Amino acid sequence: MMISGINSDLPGQIIGQVREAVYDSATSTQCLIPPGSRLVGTYDSGVTLGQQRALAVWRRIIYPDGSSISIDNMPGADVGGYAGFNDKVNNHYLRIFGSGLLLSVFSAGIQLSQPQASNGENYSSSQIIAGSLGQQMGQIGMQMAQRNMNIQPTLEIRPGYEFNIMVTKDIILPTWEGHPMAGSTGKGCN
Repeated sequence: MMISGINSDLPGQIIGQVREAVYDSATSTQCLIPPGSRLVGTYDSGVTLGQQRALAVWRRIIYPDGSSISIDNMPGADVGGYAGFNDKVNNHYLRIFGSGLLLSVFSAGIQLSQPQASNGENYSSSQIIAGSLGQQMGQIGMQMAQRNMNIQPTLEIRPGYEFNIMVTKDIILPTWEGHPMAGSTGKGCN
C-alpha cells in the first residue's frame, strides 16, 4: 500500500508498506517479509500524451527492526498485475482549450493591428508603430499559448493505493521466522 503519493509533474521517491506477510515460494511456510515492512522506490515523471499509468520501481525493503535489503528496481504493478499504477489523470483540457482560444484571439489581434490603407494612402507613423507593436505582442502571445498546448498529463497516485511488486529476478531474502521481533512466540509473521 502506498504511504506517500505520486505526482508525475516531477520525479521523486516513494514509500510503501507491506500489508500482508510474504512467504517463500518453495514451501510457502517461511515468512520472508513481515507486514509493516517499508518499501522505498522511485517513480518517473516522463509522461506522454494519452498515458494513464505511472511507472514506479522499488529499490529497498526496510524490515520492522530497521534492517534492510536491496531489491534492485523491481517494477510496481496494480493488483491486477498490469505494469505501473493507475489512479487519477489530469489531461489539463481546460488549459489546452483555453490556450487554443487565446491563439485565436492573438491571431485575430495581429490581423486587426495591421494598418488598413486604401487608394494609395500613406500610413502615419503612429499606424506603423501600432501595427508593429500589435504584431510583436500577438506573436509573443501565440508562442506562450502554444507552449501550454503541449503540456503532458499529470498522473496522481494517492496514498493508500494498493499495488504489487513484480519479482523479475531471483532474490535471496533472510527468513523472518525466529527473529526477536517476529512475535511473542518467536515464530510467524505477526
